[in-house]
Amino acid sequence: MAVLRIIAVAVGADNNEMTIKSRRDLRELKRLKVRPYLRGLVQGLQARGKKLRTDYTIEFRQRKPAAMNNAAAFGTPVGANGDVIFCMSTTVVKAAADLFPPTAVPPIPIVGIVSDYHVETNTAGTRFDAIANVCGVSAQRTQTARQCFQRFLTAVPALTEVKVPARVAGDYGPSDRALADVTDEAAKRGITCTPLRFSNAQELETALAGLAARDPDKDDANTGVLILPIDICLAHAQEIIDLAQGEKKLPVFFPVPDWVKADASGALGAYGLSQRTCGQLMAERVSVVWRNGNAVPPAPFAKWVDASESAFDFVASSAVASPDELNIDVPDSVPRV
Repeated sequence: MAVLRIIAVAVGADNNEMTIKSRRDLRELKRLKVRPYLRGLVQGLQARGKKLRTDYTIEFRQRKPAAMNNAAAFGTPVGANGDVIFCMSTTVVKAAADLFPPTAVPPIPIVGIVSDYHVETNTAGTRFDAIANVCGVSAQRTQTARQCFQRFLTAVPALTEVKVPARVAGDYGPSDRALADVTDEAAKRGITCTPLRFSNAQELETALAGLAARDPDKDDANTGVLILPIDICLAHAQEIIDLAQGEKKLPVFFPVPDWVKADASGALGAYGLSQRTCGQLMAERVSVVWRNGNAVPPAPFAKWVDASESAFDFVASSAVASPDELNIDVPDSVPRV
């Protein structure tokens, strides 16, 4: 039996790639940030009897958003050896749907992670849930941006302002929708919501570098940084933590819990569905595709799976909140690591 291939694509600051043949290849590298999605994918496929290296390999490709406008960005050739395109953001799903339509021979199955597949479309305006060769998982991240903000206020009651990195208006639907909900909720609660607009990773870093620093020994945590479900932000999660929290001493809160850690290297807190869990859910989609002759099954197959609210995690890091770090009194009711 031929070894199958998963072409896994994510947004990043640089164009880099690697072949993942074993679990040791799943670590994050300086210039190639292997997403927790892939660890969950491998775990989920293992549970379904598919072993990495023996049954399949992963061609991981990290691409700048502007570099995903041609088929070569996904690998050449695409369409052999039971290829499945595994997309780790809405941006990648859109590019893949444009480049590999269901009319291709053979049609290439696309499995993606998208917040709202009822709204997001390919360039031609066709909704993701109406494209025959596209299926996946909704992590409900934009739909729960309001709840994420509420959990941030629960974890850091002293907040009076949130700085919110957001894409330039109109550039990225998930950013626009999430920011609108957060802005509305902040107004209801009397909290100042200040967008930090950016269009690329460099502009994001510049915006964060311009934030005023806090002295944890003197200043209450009145200002925090809320991260929206934006692929560029999640691709640069550690850089955001290092800059906004490590240098500026501002609490950072994420819509995914993967970067909240038991030591002080991660974010203060998060609320959402972990990328690892998303990868496990997407493994089920990949497994179904392979069982169906390497094609997304037709109706009545449920093409998209909505994340269960019970799978969402609300968590804060005791190490980050400690007097040695941010010196924040997180309420005892907030779950900790």
